[in-house]
Amino acid sequence: MLQRLLQASLFMAVCAILFSSCVTRRNSVYLQPSGDNKKKNITFDEIYSEFERKEHQYHLKPGDVVSIKIGSLTNSEFDFINQYAVQMGEFLYLSPKTNVNNSAGGNQIAVNTRMQQQGENKNMFSDEGKPIAVGEPQSTGFVVDKDGNIELPNLGIISARDMTLLELENAVNSKLGGFFENPEVRVQLLNFSFIVLGEVNNEGQFNTYKDNTNLFEALAMAGSPAEFADKSKIKVVREDGSTSEVAYVNLLDESFLSSPYYYVQPGDVIIVPPLGAKAFRKYGIPDAMNFVALTSSLVSIIALIYSAR
Repeated sequence: MLQRLLQASLFMAVCAILFSSCVTRRNSVYLQPSGDNKKKNITFDEIYSEFERKEHQYHLKPGDVVSIKIGSLTNSEFDFINQYAVQMGEFLYLSPKTNVNNSAGGNQIAVNTRMQQQGENKNMFSDEGKPIAVGEPQSTGFVVDKDGNIELPNLGIISARDMTLLELENAVNSKLGGFFENPEVRVQLLNFSFIVLGEVNNEGQFNTYKDNTNLFEALAMAGSPAEFADKSKIKVVREDGSTSEVAYVNLLDESFLSSPYYYVQPGDVIIVPPLGAKAFRKYGIPDAMNFVALTSSLVSIIALIYSAR
């Protein structure tokens, strides 16, 4: 009788451990069908469902940093924009550390004046010739000032507030007509960074030049969600002026494709919570094993007492 009781208790404990620590398919597969799509049969090589997604274009605001690259048929000695950029530093890629040089109208990011291009470790120098402790070269960029303006050498001030990158390209291009032959302008946002925390394989702050980065791409940059990530309750913290917005999104539901939080915004904080199964595996299983060991010991002691009578 006692032996059967012990076997039953062990069996139930093992079953509870196995089922409670599993991550089901329902909790792990991205973009599962929702609504009427659940009843549809999967068909291949044709459109299964469609979701309307608003075209995303980032609008510049004060504090943004942009790089402006210009190409034209004009001889290089007349290319004052390029000469100015070379004097300030090379157009490469963004580094976490930047210094503001007020000598350029107060809105030019100062980068290295000399740079070693050879080798894995590239040294950077400040205007005083002192090395800057960074691992990557920095970009030259123009800051959108508090009034929403960008000041360009010889071209004057451009009102960039609420402009898209394409609109800023066109605005710069229109001012270059009197200086360059067939100018081509490319504008990139340099301060597009976001933070990913929680159940991912590589937490941290990430930079991107892609102004229409979506949430899947952001999570992929963070090493993707970990095994016990709760993809149904991803938290997005977004700054909007003086307020902070908090929203939850469900990556398991395909309707997320039409969510206003599908695209990441500069400054977003993305938090991936854990599933309850993680806590159970970390704490519940050891507790359950201790319970099983204690139960089996008690049953064995009781069995010995009864057998001694």
